[in-house]
Amino acid sequence: MKRILSILLCMVMLLPSVVFADGRCNITLKDVEVPDSEAFTIPDPFFADFENGEIPARLNPVDSTSSKVSIANESTQNENQMIYIPNGTSAIIDEEWTDFVFEADLIMTEYGWFRINYRVKDGNYYSAMICVNEAKAILSIRKIKDGKTTWLSEKGNYTFTLGDKVNIKLVVKKKEVDFYLNGAVFISAMDTDLESGTFKFTSENWSTASAKLDNIKIEPIPPVKMESASAIEKEITIGVGETAWLPLKIEPQGVYDVSSVIKCDDSTVVEANNGSVKGLRPGSANVRMITNDGNHKVDFKVNVVAAKFDDIKDNKYEKDIEYLAAREYISGSGDGKYNPYNNVTRAELYTMAVKAMGYDLLRARDKNSPKVAGLNGYEYPVNGVYDDVEVSDWFSRYIRTASVANLIADYIVDGNNINPGENITKKELAAISVRAYKNATGLDNDSGDVSLISDIAHLLDEEKKDIASSVKMGFIELENDMFKPDEIITRDYMAHVFANVFKKAEAKGLLPVVALDVEVYAAREKTGIVVDFAKFGGKQFNPQTDKPEDRFDNHQMLVDALAYCKEVNADKLVFPKGYYYFATETIVRLDKFSDFIIDGQGSTFVNKAPVHFLRAEKCERCELRNINYEWDWDSKYLADIIKVTDRNDDEGYLEIEYLSRDYVPIEDVSLNDTTPLDPETLTPGYDNGINNVQYRVQYHIDPNKTVRVADNKFKVWMLTGKLDDQVQPGCFYKLEYFKYRGNFFVGYSIQDFTFDNVNVRSTSGIGYTIYTLHESVSEGMQTTYWQMINSTIDIAEGEELIRPISTSQDGLQGNGQAKDSRYRIENCSFGHMGDDCNNIHQRISQGIEFVEDDRFSLIATKADWSTPLRGGDTMMILNDDFTPTGFEAKIISTEYLDNVGLKLKLDREVPQNLPESCIVSNRTVGQNTWGIIRNNYYHDNLGRNLLIRGDHILIENNKFERSMSSATMTEVEITVGWVSGLPSSNMIFRNNTFIDCNKSEAQEAVMNFTHNLAPGYIPKTALISKLLIEDNTFINPMGKGIRIDLFEDVTIRNNKFYGYKERPEKNEYRSSIYVTNGNNLKIYGNTFEKSEHITDDINKAIYISGVDSPLIYDNIIE
Repeated sequence: MKRILSILLCMVMLLPSVVFADGRCNITLKDVEVPDSEAFTIPDPFFADFENGEIPARLNPVDSTSSKVSIANESTQNENQMIYIPNGTSAIIDEEWTDFVFEADLIMTEYGWFRINYRVKDGNYYSAMICVNEAKAILSIRKIKDGKTTWLSEKGNYTFTLGDKVNIKLVVKKKEVDFYLNGAVFISAMDTDLESGTFKFTSENWSTASAKLDNIKIEPIPPVKMESASAIEKEITIGVGETAWLPLKIEPQGVYDVSSVIKCDDSTVVEANNGSVKGLRPGSANVRMITNDGNHKVDFKVNVVAAKFDDIKDNKYEKDIEYLAAREYISGSGDGKYNPYNNVTRAELYTMAVKAMGYDLLRARDKNSPKVAGLNGYEYPVNGVYDDVEVSDWFSRYIRTASVANLIADYIVDGNNINPGENITKKELAAISVRAYKNATGLDNDSGDVSLISDIAHLLDEEKKDIASSVKMGFIELENDMFKPDEIITRDYMAHVFANVFKKAEAKGLLPVVALDVEVYAAREKTGIVVDFAKFGGKQFNPQTDKPEDRFDNHQMLVDALAYCKEVNADKLVFPKGYYYFATETIVRLDKFSDFIIDGQGSTFVNKAPVHFLRAEKCERCELRNINYEWDWDSKYLADIIKVTDRNDDEGYLEIEYLSRDYVPIEDVSLNDTTPLDPETLTPGYDNGINNVQYRVQYHIDPNKTVRVADNKFKVWMLTGKLDDQVQPGCFYKLEYFKYRGNFFVGYSIQDFTFDNVNVRSTSGIGYTIYTLHESVSEGMQTTYWQMINSTIDIAEGEELIRPISTSQDGLQGNGQAKDSRYRIENCSFGHMGDDCNNIHQRISQGIEFVEDDRFSLIATKADWSTPLRGGDTMMILNDDFTPTGFEAKIISTEYLDNVGLKLKLDREVPQNLPESCIVSNRTVGQNTWGIIRNNYYHDNLGRNLLIRGDHILIENNKFERSMSSATMTEVEITVGWVSGLPSSNMIFRNNTFIDCNKSEAQEAVMNFTHNLAPGYIPKTALISKLLIEDNTFINPMGKGIRIDLFEDVTIRNNKFYGYKERPEKNEYRSSIYVTNGNNLKIYGNTFEKSEHITDDINKAIYISGVDSPLIYDNIIE
């Protein structure tokens, strides 16, 4: 049963300067210099009271019951004396310290809470808390401010036995808090609001909870004073718009306050803020950093250079060249030259165009290129492949990308030749200018009047049309009514025309740039060897007649078969179609395979072992095909569906009936993981009513009291706590029994990997996890080019009631892919997950520590094995407001420090003035870019259907139905239990359908673009940018339709909202487009069906706040 968190156990500590007799309550104060020594003076009588076995007067008991804080004497031996905190009693002292260490030996005598409240001030406080319940302890660090509780950190599952002595230690230093158990850090937290305050301790439970403390020590941590500050680099050069960190070397390490005031003698050249500088215009500025104590001044010279070339001065199109160069649309010859008067070849033109458009480069292809694993078998794409372009040509990928993006006019191509070395003419520049504008904006070009141009009558109609449009749009100017179509153009004129195109496009609004295509290479034939699994002793079973104990375990046979395939360099391992059983609790490994296929030929693998089934590491061009995978439900159920048939509060029992099976062993009865279901569909989420429990709930029943009423019906009594009022007869629930146990597939650093017709029907963990392997020093391989096509992670049809869950957690989880990851999820079905369907995220680390006596290392405190920071990668540091610090470094090596974080050895000295609450991210991996998620069905899910973060992602033609939470969510999250997600950009959500989504309003909206940040993390930059939401259909949205906060460049157009059903409770912003805090917003052409169930006020249907001059028009309720 769910425990009530308001029950606590507390007690207060003080900070003195004497040590008592051995074994007694020892309170010590180190002989150290402190900021204000008066604050730490403890009168001698305080200690004398302890010597006499009494509670000191300064330790003021706060009586909430008749009990008092006392000295416990369990035997006649004085060394067993300790402070005893009975239930409901607290004590307080009045010392106010900023940084301190509190340590004590704790004995819990009853299940309940023990809490140390520290920095108690003005009704606000922080608390370190231990909850012991059923031999397990949960530790948490919280902040209570203005009546609101914020969980800074929490971790459970520490084995805790009543009566045992456990050493606890709380270290509070600067903004960080570390909570130790038996000498090791168990949890940590960080908060920017920490300030001095008093101490308070309490213990409490339902009735008799109590705690005992012995060997108490409270020691102030004196602030480290700054002795010197100097510049690591005195002169810094940055470009216009670039940011750089002003790197300080501070002696000694560990200085408490390294903040400073920054003064600049020319704020028009440099913007100085938060330890960093940003270039505003070309020039130089002197910047002085003055430490807060006023004792140290450090001077820097900051040079700001324009992104321009040294050979364009006084050129007619100098400003246009600078405009394009500043946006990195063009580049020179590498020696500071642009060569403005050189002619332009066709290869150069399309290279510049593709760079300017921001497209991802497609793979170059010729007749020798590998086949592509396509949606309908193996394909050999010929789009953009020309006879006179070789794969080895430097421009080959640019020309193919330009062709697929429709930037190349058909009349340019000569047969199947593109003539890449030919100089381009003005008419070809016209052709690409109008196509580039349409691609960049999604808008058609204005049609020009051909008759106004005197010298193009001899051209093809399509050529004339493009020329007239380019003139009408203002991209190319006429000279005396003449266009001069065959004139050879130069690089400066090319820049002029493209500057005209992009200036106009930017004024209209640039569309997000997403993947044109994702082509994953298929396995190449090497030897022609095909291995038959049956030859290695693989045996099938009959699921209808063979009991689990009679089934043959094929684990070793599969291991042997894969070893043989690698030995002979086989092309394929095939399984004769049938059912194959696996029961060994060891992972099958597929390491360093290349050009290899596992083809199940429609076989079903049934796994009894709650461990990962298949792990692939550093594989290239590999495929899993035609495989069905499921959990062995005959041995152990993953989940059940129950109905509440009776509730008797007088006798304290609940009667439940299992619908998913006819007979249930009494030892299986549990309510530890309970999700409310819709009574009609028996799927997660119920729209309020009598069963408006919003999400998963834990109830702890007393197994000794459970009574069988029938084969599948029981009466249960709570062990602790009580039932929620919403749990009533007639309610339905899903019970889950496994968490994070065995995944079907775990992939690390895989490239060109395909899952085709692979159907995961059930597993005790996640369906797929796809990561980049954490290595101390990277071998250079990262996860990129992978796809899941024609596959399912879903319950088999007809088994929704008897096998009511597919994966116990997420269906597909991707993290730490290459910077250009390139992935596709298409023609798939995802349903009935225990958490999110697809979770494509970016793991980052929050908070750093400096390494004593090592200026070239730092510790990323929230990083672990799943955070992609590896030797050889480039890391960057952001401020805690997500703005860049400008500090980047190459990681030489990494070392995982248990319970501390990831130690990073860098190639440059670490500035000591970096903010310790900063964000550490990887510029080499972890970006999740260039994805296509298309034509999928997401349904009947407990968590979010699509949790997606990253850049350049296309989400189109998907159907989302009956989700308990948001259908899609793009979120930046830095919280107690999870740190992931940098700001996302360039995303298109197009032509998707959302039906009955966010049923329990577990999230704010059907589509969520928001953030979930720990205290102190206040973004100063957009967290979602370049977002297009168009042509989507929302049927019966429960809460808001679309929610966006902290954004830049968002367009929401031509979406439809209708089909509303009555809800038990009205929401005035139901179905709304709700947008706050951002810039460059366009909302138009959206239609809301008129209904009594939503507002008839268009200003609530489209709610805007904190946005300057949004463009809102043609939105209607009808």
